[in-house]
Amino acid sequence: MKSLINKIILTSLITLGINNSYSQNSKFSEDSKLLIYGEPHHVSILTKEFVINSIDSLKKEGYNYFAIELDRGEYNPVQSYLKSDKKYRDSEWDSSASTEKLLEMIYNFYKKGYKVIPIDTNVFSEWEFIGDSILNRREFHMAEKLEEITKKDSSAKIVAFVGGIHAIKSGEGSIAVLLKKRGINSETIYLMDNKLTNQKDRLIAEYFDKIIYLNK
Repeated sequence: MKSLINKIILTSLITLGINNSYSQNSKFSEDSKLLIYGEPHHVSILTKEFVINSIDSLKKEGYNYFAIELDRGEYNPVQSYLKSDKKYRDSEWDSSASTEKLLEMIYNFYKKGYKVIPIDTNVFSEWEFIGDSILNRREFHMAEKLEEITKKDSSAKIVAFVGGIHAIKSGEGSIAVLLKKRGINSETIYLMDNKLTNQKDRLIAEYFDKIIYLNK
């Protein structure tokens, strides 16, 4: 069932915008304050290391927020984890290697002075029809949270880390497209781990401003 839902979402997001004006060569505004890293939802060691190794250079460019695809309800556990110097553990967080890699990224951003904000929601029951297509409303929640950060803090420059499908510049309902409609430009970079990506991941990557190949 989950596989079927993912296929529906992917088809909806991409086919709705197959003639969109975005491309890998798109020029984004110089005042763009949002950088979105998309990944194939594997959070590989290479992905984690690339993002962590980028922290200092991003800091020099003025980035000061790290937004991550974790449920908003986990904000307090995230803060407890960080403030206890990684000693705090919520039992449900220890369920996968991917979670541990996410936590390591979070901790490294935090130690460098970034504000860490979970932006996802577990509202899986809400869907929205656009024409004949169906879209997951998680995109709307994440876009709203990112927009909220920019409204509350005029100095905010955000690094976001999400599954690739959430940030494609195509269709009607991805984070990048929704924010563009609200006047918020983003630079999107797809982190391609060739050892883990499949045909679907490669298709998604084509709708990003830039692709970085982590292993050639």
